[in-house]
Amino acid sequence: MTAASERQALIERWAQRHGIDATRRLAEAEDLADAVAAEITPDNSVDPYAKS
Repeated sequence: MTAASERQALIERWAQRHGIDATRRLAEAEDLADAVAAEITPDNSVDPYAKS
């Protein structure tokens, strides 16, 4: 399963459990968390982890 299809499946589960508005907020929060993690992770840390 690709990352995009995993995310889509997660969003569908959220929508069933929490409704559309909550799902939108959850997805936005997840996107923000991913952006923050990408911003604070030094470039020299990403390469070694990707190789392992």
